Amino acid sequence: MSRRVLIPLVLLLLLPLCTICAFTFDFDNRILLGSGNDRLSMGLSKDNDDFVAFNSFLTVINGPARFHFYLDAYTDPQADVRHDELIFTASWSFYPYQGDRFRFEIRTSAGVDADGNLGLAKIEKLMDKVMSRAFLEIPYVGKTSVLPYADLMLVGSYRITDLIRVGMYVLPQYWEKFRINFGAFMDYKRSGYSLTYDGSWTFTTRLDFGILVFEHRRNLTQSLSFGTFIFDAGGFFREKTWVASDTYAGVGGQSINGIDFITQQARLMLAKWASITLLSRYTSGFPVLQEDNPHERIRRSYKMTALGFLWEPPELAFWIFEPFVEISGGYTTWQLDFIYNDKTPRTSLEALHTAFAHLRTGVYVIPEGTVVFDGSTLQLTVAFDLDYFFNADKITDYVMQDRMHKPGYTFNALVPSLYIGLLVGMDLF
Repeated sequence: MSRRVLIPLVLLLLLPLCTICAFTFDFDNRILLGSGNDRLSMGLSKDNDDFVAFNSFLTVINGPARFHFYLDAYTDPQADVRHDELIFTASWSFYPYQGDRFRFEIRTSAGVDADGNLGLAKIEKLMDKVMSRAFLEIPYVGKTSVLPYADLMLVGSYRITDLIRVGMYVLPQYWEKFRINFGAFMDYKRSGYSLTYDGSWTFTTRLDFGILVFEHRRNLTQSLSFGTFIFDAGGFFREKTWVASDTYAGVGGQSINGIDFITQQARLMLAKWASITLLSRYTSGFPVLQEDNPHERIRRSYKMTALGFLWEPPELAFWIFEPFVEISGGYTTWQLDFIYNDKTPRTSLEALHTAFAHLRTGVYVIPEGTVVFDGSTLQLTVAFDLDYFFNADKITDYVMQDRMHKPGYTFNALVPSLYIGLLVGMDLF
């Protein structure tokens, strides 16, 4: 990138850092660091590839001012195309009308969009080396360009209760061309759902736990999904408002039958010692590259969903450990896609659906309420899982079509595993 382009971009990026000098740490002022990918589907949808190699962003919110820095590396092995993208925008919001329930907001934004060879291939190559993946030697296409970005968002919303707000917006936008986007949303405190149209329909789920945020976008017309984990650095400094957890969310990792899963869980309290649980595991794996065809990849989308019951015997808690027992049952979807080249871009095998039963015994490390950030409390979960999979022979035949498995691989019906994860308790009221 030339100095003529680089110097203005650096000066623009210094703006959000300057605003931190006048920063007050509450939920009107946040420092959000995030990273996302289509593989982070969290089991909410089938994760067709959108060719995003990696993505990261920084958002600084300081009252009505907002600064957003977005970096994206795009690699399409089918079309032999590689390009990077950097977007920086500065926004300002004001409210011409704020009543007891109705609110009208206007937000103006302006910025730049740099697209082309920004050198992110070097970072991607380093990531592939760390994860023992083959790096795709795909060239950058075209010259690096810097284009203006601008939008004007008009938002009308209505507060149904103290915690729930619904609204609609329209967004005239100039980004490579002029377009008009629109959408509707429902927020519960800071979390919520939205449906937007920007040339195609997208449904977004946002779970805001304060210091930790998860966002999942599902494109309804192109079968694409994109998950983002977000860390709020301001959570360290905000006032602690947590008193007791009304619900919980957990995320961790484990290996089952040689397949690595990301495991997440939601818990709805029935009493101080009992909960209804929703268990979800998923894996998409990383593309498997074959030496004889560098464009050949195998995308695996395996996800499990189970509903169950969790019991925490308080009389057995000791020192820093709080034990629990969980039992649940559900179903698993096994889905393989073979991606070759531009002549045969994708072959999807028919999905296999099987049932499974789940038993988990474990402990929470560090008593609840010891580690508190804003309205959330954090605990470490260490557990022993025992899963029984029905139709294990069919699962073996199915997953063996993925060449990541060695000859003679067997998917065991009864399999133990170790789970380690983070549990977030949320004070919702």
